[in-house]
Amino acid sequence: MIKKLRFTAFFILLILGFGKSLGDVLLSYESGITTSDVSGAADPESQGWTYTGAGSGFSDGFDAGLGVESSIGGGWRTVDGTGGAQSVYTQDTTSIIGAITAAPSWKMTWTVAVDLDAVRQGGSKVVDYYGQPNQGRQNALLLYFDMDDVDSFRVVHRVNELNEVLLDVSGTQYNTGVMLDAFGTYSITYNSVTGTAELDYGAGTAVIAPTTVDPNRSTIFMGSGSTGGQGSAVWNSLVVETITVDPPSEPAVIVTSGSGLSASSLNMTGEVTDSGNELPVVTLYYGATDGGIDAVAWDQFVDLGRQGGGFSSLLENLSSNETVFYRAFAENSAGSVWSPSTESATSLQPTAPVIVVTVGTSESPGQANFNGRVTDNGNEDPEVTIFYGTTDGGTNPAAWDEIIFDGVSGGDFSQAVIGLAGNTTYFYRAFAENSVGAAWSETTESVTTLGFTGVPNILASDSFDYRYEMDVNPGSQDLDTAGNISDWFANPAIGSGVDQEMWTPQTYEGGIASSNQEAVIPEALFRSDYGGSITRQSIAGDFTVEVALRLKEGTIVFPDFDLGGFAMFLNPPGQDSLRLNINENEMSTGFGDAVTATASNTGGMTVFRVAYVEADQRFWVWRDGALVYGDTPGAGGGVEGSEPSVYAGGGFLLGDFASDISGDWDLEYIRVHNEAVAPTGANLFGEVAITGFGFVNETTVFIDYLGESGRAYNVLSSTNLTDFTSAENPINGTTTTTNAEGIGRVEIGVAGRVPGKLFFRVEKP
Repeated sequence: MIKKLRFTAFFILLILGFGKSLGDVLLSYESGITTSDVSGAADPESQGWTYTGAGSGFSDGFDAGLGVESSIGGGWRTVDGTGGAQSVYTQDTTSIIGAITAAPSWKMTWTVAVDLDAVRQGGSKVVDYYGQPNQGRQNALLLYFDMDDVDSFRVVHRVNELNEVLLDVSGTQYNTGVMLDAFGTYSITYNSVTGTAELDYGAGTAVIAPTTVDPNRSTIFMGSGSTGGQGSAVWNSLVVETITVDPPSEPAVIVTSGSGLSASSLNMTGEVTDSGNELPVVTLYYGATDGGIDAVAWDQFVDLGRQGGGFSSLLENLSSNETVFYRAFAENSAGSVWSPSTESATSLQPTAPVIVVTVGTSESPGQANFNGRVTDNGNEDPEVTIFYGTTDGGTNPAAWDEIIFDGVSGGDFSQAVIGLAGNTTYFYRAFAENSVGAAWSETTESVTTLGFTGVPNILASDSFDYRYEMDVNPGSQDLDTAGNISDWFANPAIGSGVDQEMWTPQTYEGGIASSNQEAVIPEALFRSDYGGSITRQSIAGDFTVEVALRLKEGTIVFPDFDLGGFAMFLNPPGQDSLRLNINENEMSTGFGDAVTATASNTGGMTVFRVAYVEADQRFWVWRDGALVYGDTPGAGGGVEGSEPSVYAGGGFLLGDFASDISGDWDLEYIRVHNEAVAPTGANLFGEVAITGFGFVNETTVFIDYLGESGRAYNVLSSTNLTDFTSAENPINGTTTTTNAEGIGRVEIGVAGRVPGKLFFRVEKP
């Protein structure tokens, strides 16, 4: 039955309905050259424009004939300055407002191009400026054009991620279909009777209205303005003219046969067959019974606004097999009319769905996309469930390892799953169910995940590519001998915490850098997040960062609240970042996640190493050679980033950069390497190193070993060095679990065993 229905109105604009003929040209500005010419444009000020920008005036065409790709052509070229300083010419339109408001209609037409690169002079380019993540920059027109000092149009040319020009009219964006470095011609045609206008944005037309956010000025702006950097536009013409229109007459409207779309929706359709030279406002009345031409006899109605040509309205949340009647009413200033007849449409009857699975894909190690398609939704989109595992469970739900609810789908679907094993084949099958029935996909599909890389090598820190020793400020150390000593952010660096402003440490004595939180501007931050520095370049791809650090005991303000006295924020370009917090006797990631107890970090220098493998998008963290985060340096190990990306181009922070870090510290060195490398030592890659073995007394032996922090190991014995099958139980209170630094010791009783015929082995479970 008809309920309080939610609807979405759609319309197709064919014509505005104006009977148009040319009137008077009120303003006309031409650059004086064709869009294929590079130079020769007339000075805009000779045509009455006033320059109001912050920089220099116009130049000819694209790049004024300088630099690469300079022969594109153009007219008046304007370039705004860095940081959004506009380069704009203005024209006062007060003198023509009277003629505009008196005319039945007016039209503005302009030809303009947006330059791909703001500055190309000398052959250089502003590379990828428009491809950066924060799009929406305005790079051409700022147009405030008042009709009556109350309403105005504001038009801005913008750029999207695909380097396509968008026309933003009072906040609504239209894709012009024009690429950067190409001219487009656009127009606004205004009907003073209806108060609406037609925008021709090149790829189509749309009905628009003046903005209600009025700057209260009668001005045309021609130029460039950017919200976040440099922008460039080239103008060739702008014309404002009046247009006469035929007087309005009564419109004509019909309804056409609608269609059921699903078991809960249908489409009501119609057409304005004659706009009467003025677009009518169309109201669509509908209900469970035919109300004829009596508006109050209908259950519901929807106001479709001004229409010209075909229109439709979607009804949802219906019952299956429900019939809806509808009739249209159209009205303009000359009169109103009902459609001559009533039409109807019926929602569909549901049936059982049909579903298939398609070939899966793996885009990164341990990740898989399980794909499929609902080939027949049964007129009611079903709920889709995906079953998967390392073996094929067929159509038995209990035989599958895992289940994922994918949601409601009526077509293609793809479920991305992470946290899987690397280089492993996973099978999957789909199940679809709606209110009528359910069905399994007829077949099972599979996908093999990409394998993990792991940390491939070991390397001592004194062999790293770049080693910043703290004899002097590392910001003045030209390690790559390229003449660039700006490897660290220029002082003062801007922090994100309570201090907001930070200096790099100013005290360098005996090869130690010391922070000073109590300084007027706190000195506790090393920062690298800008182009050109070797530190930022090194953090692209695989990399390793290592610091030798000592926290100053008692300087952390709130040891039980703060995340520590020192933190490392490592941000590979565009990838999730790892935040590592170091406290007096513990470490954590993110905002206090994965807390791990450690030995004291306030005694001597402690070495913290972080390696990153780009292919795995995983991090590994060692403390004094013991792996703390990452489980194993081998394939499948590592931890994911704990924070979203902050620096699209990569960068890292060391020290105090947030309100939850508060301590002072000494730093012996910072080292950076262009590979992911683990510390030297036999306990790497999941193995364990025996560091000591001997007798406690005649009946007891001890085994000292170095492994991973806080991990339980198995101690096995053998009498022939071949089969280590006998598990040993430690005695005298010793345990097989290593401490926070990865050190383990067990004592084993050997009374009654044959001397010289007993061998021991320590291994991961």
